[in-house]
Amino acid sequence: MTMKKILLWMMLATWVAMSYAFAQESSGYKDVIVKEDFNFSAYLKEWWKVYMTWNSISKFSDSAFKYYKVIRSSTNSNPTYPEDGYITFSEDKEGFTSYTDEKAPTWKNYYRVCAIMQDNNRYCSPVKQIDITNVWTTQPPSTQTKETSATYSDVISKEEFNFIADFKEDGKVYMSWIPISKFNDWAFKYYKIVRSSTNSNPRYPEDGYIKYSEDKESFISYVDENPPSGTNYYRLCAIMQDNTRYCSLTKQVNVIKNTAKTFTNQTTTNTGNTQSTPTKTKIELSINSKTILDNWVSSYIKKLNEKYGENFATINSKVQETISKLEKLKTQKTHLTKYIDYIIDKLSESTWLDDISNILNEV
Repeated sequence: MTMKKILLWMMLATWVAMSYAFAQESSGYKDVIVKEDFNFSAYLKEWWKVYMTWNSISKFSDSAFKYYKVIRSSTNSNPTYPEDGYITFSEDKEGFTSYTDEKAPTWKNYYRVCAIMQDNNRYCSPVKQIDITNVWTTQPPSTQTKETSATYSDVISKEEFNFIADFKEDGKVYMSWIPISKFNDWAFKYYKIVRSSTNSNPRYPEDGYIKYSEDKESFISYVDENPPSGTNYYRLCAIMQDNTRYCSLTKQVNVIKNTAKTFTNQTTTNTGNTQSTPTKTKIELSINSKTILDNWVSSYIKKLNEKYGENFATINSKVQETISKLEKLKTQKTHLTKYIDYIIDKLSESTWLDDISNILNEV
């Protein structure tokens, strides 16, 4: 027998022995039990690295637990251990909760984590598919074509954002919200503020965005400096690394832009000459602001009536004291002038109405 044939027979014998050993090993394992509790996540970052995270399942007792196996396959969409091998393992039941595959093959890859027990029970996460086809020639996301909704999950609405959007007298829309702390740093990608003049249920990427930020905790407000006139719909969306979309409730904002400035001519006598002098620009309050201020005044008057009854002299005295305090405040907080003037007018109006009521009651 030639040396070449001997080598071939040795290779064949080795392959048969390995196959037998593998068959023996895999046959000793129980059927895979899929556990959603792992909350297994896998996402592509930095073009070719696959980041994975999961929750350790505390109900696995230390005595029963053997090790974790992180599995990857480019051919089997339902990979398991030991049938598909593994790329890393750990015996740390509590601390081993993440792994980065820094050399993922350029293809469709299927990932999952499995917890193997001493009795060879196999508890595995659901499988995550990562597609990194042609990743080495792909341009960064910022230079690629516009994203489409096909790559995103359905929108999950979250009231916890407490999203607020208000149109102010300066012609801007002010927005604020509360960040949701349960978004883990590794899962969070960025916020997108969405605005639409046609879609009452806007979302990203279908309706584009006007602002975005990767600051998960500190990005809690934004001002739309130049909103379109008419009805606009605003929404905040938090986008995850796996393209899950958590969006706030939509806020409808009516933008009314009034660029006209009102002037009144005032004729004064100066050494026999008549001249026209424009007064200060009059800026009207929005309907929303007037409603809020009216409610404040009504509540204030109601409290006075409940406390002093029909003692109109005392009520009028208290109103005058309040007006004096507001006048003083106006000199200190000039930016509140238009609001204070409106309240003073309403308070003065209430005293006039009381005077009229008193007269009518005497008849």
